[in-house]
Amino acid sequence: MTTETLDRDDTIVDQRRSTRDVWMPRIVAGVLVIAALLWVAASNGFGPTTGAALMPVLGTAAIYAVAATGLNLQFGHGGLLNFGFVAFMAIGGYTTVILIPHIQGPQSEEFPGLVPLGVAVIVSMLIASLLGLLFAVPAIKLRSDYLAIVMIAVAEIIRLVLKNVEPLSGGVYGMLGYSGALQDLRPDFIRTLAKQLNVQAFQLWIVIVSVIALVICSVGIALLLKSPWGKLLRAVRDDEDAVRSLGKNPTTIKLQTLMIGGAIGGLGGSLLAFQLSQINPDVFLPQVTFFVFTVVIIGGMGTTWGPAVGGIVFWVLLTQSGAFISEHVGNNSAASALRYILVGVLMLVIITFRPQGLLGKKEDIVLDLK
Repeated sequence: MTTETLDRDDTIVDQRRSTRDVWMPRIVAGVLVIAALLWVAASNGFGPTTGAALMPVLGTAAIYAVAATGLNLQFGHGGLLNFGFVAFMAIGGYTTVILIPHIQGPQSEEFPGLVPLGVAVIVSMLIASLLGLLFAVPAIKLRSDYLAIVMIAVAEIIRLVLKNVEPLSGGVYGMLGYSGALQDLRPDFIRTLAKQLNVQAFQLWIVIVSVIALVICSVGIALLLKSPWGKLLRAVRDDEDAVRSLGKNPTTIKLQTLMIGGAIGGLGGSLLAFQLSQINPDVFLPQVTFFVFTVVIIGGMGTTWGPAVGGIVFWVLLTQSGAFISEHVGNNSAASALRYILVGVLMLVIITFRPQGLLGKKEDIVLDLK
């Protein structure tokens, strides 16, 4: 057997291994997504209420996936450990609602709104991106672990400000009565489709809008990362000093990453506000950040569609395990906490056996705490 033949055989083996490494994670992720949705359907006996049960799960999963797309850009692609990501969502949600007709405060005061919904969402994303610019100040000067602590503090400061500035945010009473702004844009065929699927038209519309937003954000980020800017971002994540030695400015890339990710987080917060139909400061607790982190880690850091897969798997596990525990253990605080334990166990399993997530690659795992 000649050396040339051996080299050719090695090449064939490498190609097969590469093909397997690409497709196996996708197949496993697809199976898990299908299994998660079947779990929801089975809990409703595969009956006529199955569609109605799936809608809020899919809607919330898509919304968290949108937010996770922004965090994935910052953390998965940029290596920026942002534990205050919920601040972007809070700013986005509150800005959108404040700018459109709504009711707020203890007296249920009516506010007519200032701009159409589309303009309000764009403004909310711009303001959230400016918050990313604010976050960039400590990001430039602090190492990753201290940066995470500072960002948690900033997020909590924003939540407490919203809680105490009642004339602007409605305080602890929050804001409601704004859902009609999104439903007014609903096409007529959605009602017909909702009847055929035996679901509520308003919930189906939220799911469709959230999925469209997720696709646009995912494709947009994927195209951005294929550009020279995306390659430079990866280089900054892997070795700032090397990038600086080539005459590039890592600070500018970090700033832009925080702003773009923040804008997407603001969009996620706006969608979450419409999903809930009312918001108050306690909607944006620190645990929301860790929900989004969980979605990123399950789906895979540095991936395009990881947030979508992670969003479905995580949200189904969280909601369905809660329902299962309430039914068999009881509806008390200890039983309610068990679902978070189950999610924690899932995270430990994934981190132990596949730390790159369902769709991720090992080379994309970067967490430099120096």
